[in-house]
Amino acid sequence: MKLRITMSSVDQLRSTVSTLLALRKFCVLRFTPAYLQLISASISEPQVWAKIISEVFDSYECESIRDNLIVMEINAESLFTVLRNFERANSDVMVVKLQRKLANAIDDNGTINKGASAKRLASLTFSYNESINSSTGTATSVTHTVKIPIRLLRKESDERIIEPELHAIDLVLRLPPTIGALFRRAERFKKTRNVSVCGTNQGELSLMLDEDGLRVTSSWNEKLLVQRESTGEEAAGEKRDQNETGNIQDPTFDRGKITNSVTESDDEGSFISVDVRLKDWRNGLRFVENCRHVILILSASSAVVLHCSLDDTDEVEIIYYINAVTGDIEL
Repeated sequence: MKLRITMSSVDQLRSTVSTLLALRKFCVLRFTPAYLQLISASISEPQVWAKIISEVFDSYECESIRDNLIVMEINAESLFTVLRNFERANSDVMVVKLQRKLANAIDDNGTINKGASAKRLASLTFSYNESINSSTGTATSVTHTVKIPIRLLRKESDERIIEPELHAIDLVLRLPPTIGALFRRAERFKKTRNVSVCGTNQGELSLMLDEDGLRVTSSWNEKLLVQRESTGEEAAGEKRDQNETGNIQDPTFDRGKITNSVTESDDEGSFISVDVRLKDWRNGLRFVENCRHVILILSASSAVVLHCSLDDTDEVEIIYYINAVTGDIEL
């Protein structure tokens, strides 16, 4: 088993790890020859599935007897800290290696690990040199080496981690960069458990929730682009046209794009509505703030999904799945 990666920029990886931290502390890294997949998943809870193609890294070597697949569980907070510290340092390149622990090795708690459990213990090592100027004006090179303990996953464990599937897609809306304002508006409601995410095929998007006996509706005032099913070639043309015509808006906070209305009636009109937990919807703010392009998918029978591209390339894909709820039952 061999894993060795070098990278001069960690911005895309750090931004991706940051979105995973919106959900939970640990994540799964699935290294394949073609890409790195980052997964934050738990039963009956929101999930994040991200993918970074291998070409993002300066060099990328991944070898194992399991079709060159290496899967591990890691502390995402520790990983984010290492990447952030590298960006702050005066360094040109970071080297990442997988180091296996010897059988019968003593772990950090002083326990002797034997047998199969010892074989799964390892660490991901991050190394980089930093140039530091001394008081005499001369530059000194300092080597930083950080080891993050990881747990290698067996094939059986890895195969149980399955990406959610949407059996029906009712509506697909392209969100503007300023949509974060709609997510922030939901933060003011403290007593509500669930929120209805509603949209129409005319490009309307609203949030509906009940608080203090009133129905509150927050609506995005501009019509959003409704994305129809298209071939891969057509989709690429749409994205190219959008970039060429400059339709990507400046991601500034604009209160004028949101209205609040309070009613005692329950008239949702022709809205397609999906109920989700309010706290899960709020977590979506980190995704829309970190990502250049965001697609909102409504599946009335199962989920609300944010399908994100970190930048104008297709190098990093991040998908946030939010389970639908019916009353207190999650689907």
